[in-house]
Amino acid sequence: MDQSREVYSGNKTLKVFSTCPQSSAVDQESYFQNVIDVARWSEEAGCDGILVYADNSLVDPWLVAETIIQNTRSLCPLVALQPIYMHPYSVAKMVSSLAHFYRRRIYLNMVANIRLRMAQATVANG
Repeated sequence: MDQSREVYSGNKTLKVFSTCPQSSAVDQESYFQNVIDVARWSEEAGCDGILVYADNSLVDPWLVAETIIQNTRSLCPLVALQPIYMHPYSVAKMVSSLAHFYRRRIYLNMVANIRLRMAQATVANG
């Protein structure tokens, strides 16, 4: 049974997303199980998806997304990515592959690299 809860704002339906633990916030030995637990709790609570950070630390967000898909029935990963670190073609191939293998929607959160732009502006302005 799909327990997804629809939230309405005016005439629009809002989707509810939870947040996956960051790899730097949990010890290495328990991180994998922690991701699975949070994903299952999120699905049981009626979330449509779960945000997967692209923190460029230890864990690849695409592998975390696949772990979430493999351990839930309908929860969709929302992968945060920074285009400066991954070419759009690679992103498209990853999304289409996961969607093809698991028949699950993959959401994308494009994160602009604000620090880089600020640094470039500082250098340009002298």
